[in-house]
Amino acid sequence: MSSWLCMKSNSSLRALGGAAFAAMGLMGAGCGTTVLRVPMSYTAEQLPVAEKLPLRVGLLIPESTLDYQYHASSELVYQFGLNLPEVCRQTFLQVFDSVVFVQGRDYQAYDLIIEPSFDDAKTHVEALPLFIFSCAAHAVVGMTIEAGNASGMKWRESVVGDMTTGADGMFHGAAVSKAVAAAAAALRSELISSAARPRGGASETK
Repeated sequence: MSSWLCMKSNSSLRALGGAAFAAMGLMGAGCGTTVLRVPMSYTAEQLPVAEKLPLRVGLLIPESTLDYQYHASSELVYQFGLNLPEVCRQTFLQVFDSVVFVQGRDYQAYDLIIEPSFDDAKTHVEALPLFIFSCAAHAVVGMTIEAGNASGMKWRESVVGDMTTGADGMFHGAAVSKAVAAAAAALRSELISSAARPRGGASETK
């Protein structure tokens, strides 16, 4: 492979940042065709919630969502779905009394079923070069959060989380945390608002 092609290939990996290069042993790896799959590590955002809603929530995360990967290039793939279950659980536990993982939409067993998914069309990672072997990056993650219950309530929210990182690209996943937090806050507001409305049958929002 020519030196120009090798430089082009390596430039697409710089979105990881210099610290990630060293941690994953890539500085001296040379030019190759191996696809680098980056596991995203992120934790739940803290929500300004004073009181939880007394609801039992089932959290349904399909395999397609768990396996979601964003392909930044032919050599670089971000595994945004890996940390999603625990981050969703921790985030929604700030809003609801009980949150457990479920395998299906059993509306009779829970007050609410919540199902997150990624929106690939709204997700991207853009490298912001700083130095020859490191860069900052702007990560944008689009998600759709759906919720429903046995009474026929249907709720859907499209959210976007964004995060500009320093030279260590391993923190791009914080954009997922921000998206989930935005959805949790929006769902809480909707449930409080709907509880104050006169009852008039099934409701659908968003």
